[in-house]
Amino acid sequence: MKRISFIFGQLCLSVIALLVSCKPGIPSEYIQRGDMEDILYDYHVAQAMLINNSSENTPENQRLYKLAVLKKHGVTEAQFERSLEYYMCHADNLHEIYEHLSTRFEHSAVEYGLTVSDLDKYGSAVAKGDTADIWAG
Repeated sequence: MKRISFIFGQLCLSVIALLVSCKPGIPSEYIQRGDMEDILYDYHVAQAMLINNSSENTPENQRLYKLAVLKKHGVTEAQFERSLEYYMCHADNLHEIYEHLSTRFEHSAVEYGLTVSDLDKYGSAVAKGDTADIWAG
């Protein structure tokens, strides 16, 4: 009887350890969170470059800039689109990514000479966390 209760106890501990150690993650067929954050960072920088140069801000150039970012990261457009759909269905992950992006953009802006008051003045769209219009055009 002692042996059976010992084995049962060990089994219970193993099951509990397994359940605790298995955090739900991003399935391997999708771009992982850190990589997706890097891609989106570069994508938004590229979009800002286009917006600041209105003569080059055409649908063709928007597509070329997007493809250049994807090529830089070694990702196909199909992989990116599938992964973006996954993240949109798992909004908590996408929200975390955009929180990190917001911090990265703030740090970059300060590195390039923006002041805190400039960030408060021009950074309201990022600070609100509104990602409904992230893919202009």
